[in-house]
Amino acid sequence: LCPAGPVVPLFRACLTLAPDNARLRRDFAAFLLDHDAAAEAEAVLRHTASNAAGAHLMGMALAEQGKFRDAIPHFQRATALDPVPSPAWANLGMVLKIEGHFDDAIAAYDQAVARSPRDVAIRVNRMVALLHAGRCEEAWREGDWRLRLTGYPGLPEDRLLQPGADVAGRTVLLTHEEGFGDTLQFLRYAPLLAERGATVVARMPAPLLR
Repeated sequence: LCPAGPVVPLFRACLTLAPDNARLRRDFAAFLLDHDAAAEAEAVLRHTASNAAGAHLMGMALAEQGKFRDAIPHFQRATALDPVPSPAWANLGMVLKIEGHFDDAIAAYDQAVARSPRDVAIRVNRMVALLHAGRCEEAWREGDWRLRLTGYPGLPEDRLLQPGADVAGRTVLLTHEEGFGDTLQFLRYAPLLAERGATVVARMPAPLLR
C-alpha cells in the first residue's frame, strides 16, 4: 500500500500536470522507496529510467521486491552511465551475489570499495561474496570490518588475536558471535589453540553449554 499522508496525493497531482518530468518521477520514486512502497516506485519509474539516477532507483525498486535478476541490468546501466558513485556498484554486487554470480559480484564490490574504501557495509558485503566464492583466505582478511557495523556487539579490537600470534601460556576467550551454526562449526578449532599452549575459555549461550 502507498504510505499515508498528504505527500503522495501531492506528487500524483504534480505528475498529472507534468507527466514527462523525469526528475519529479525520480523524487516520487525515492519517496516511495523510503516508505516501503517498492511496487509503486517501479510503476512511477517505468519507461522513465533513462539516466543513471533513474536506472539506479529502478534497480532498487525491483530488488526491494525480490526481483533480483530483473534489477541487474538496471544497476549495470546506472554504473555505465555514471561510474563515479559507489552505491550503484554496491547494489550491483548485491544482486549479482544473490543470483549466484559471485566473481562478477566481487568485481562490482571492488569498484564500490575503490570509491568508498571506508564504507563498512560495502566491505562486509564484499567479504560475504568472497566467502560464497570460496575465496576464504581473502574473505577473512576483511573479517574485522564486521566489528564496525552499527549495532554490532562490540569486541575490543586491540584485544583480538592477530594471525600467527604466539598463544603459548596465554588465555584465549572464544565468544559466540553470530548464529549457533557458526559457533558449532568453528568450535572444532579450539583444540588447536590448546595444542599450541593456550588456556581456552569458550563463552556460549545457554543452549550450547552442554
